Amino acid sequence: MNKNDVVYDQFQRKKIKTEMYIKHIIANFLLFNIPDRSILRESYVTIIKVRISPDLREAIILFTVRENMKSKLKSINKTLTTIIKDIKNIISKNMKLRFIPNLKFKYDKNFDEANRVCSIIQKISPSQ
Repeated sequence: MNKNDVVYDQFQRKKIKTEMYIKHIIANFLLFNIPDRSILRESYVTIIKVRISPDLREAIILFTVRENMKSKLKSINKTLTTIIKDIKNIISKNMKLRFIPNLKFKYDKNFDEANRVCSIIQKISPSQ
């Protein structure tokens, strides 16, 4: 293992730790700082993953919602966008980063695709 591999490995660890900590901060914010009547509380927004760019300046937060709330995704995404400033403020207070990443929320379609594939498999597989 040469010096470049060690530096890259350290950077990867920092990136992964940053992603995990930002995910934790956002999940706690949604759990404890959102009013009970909010659309975010009613839709059970779940943070799936945080993907941060290599320069740590951009972060995409992947989320999913309860099945019956998918028709309201536009308003949920809009509401999530309005709380970005508050989340960045908490990140800046709790993390020692040179730059606070720009946050962008994105609905994670992987669960929908997995459910669709499972339903197709169940239809074509013989009943046992």
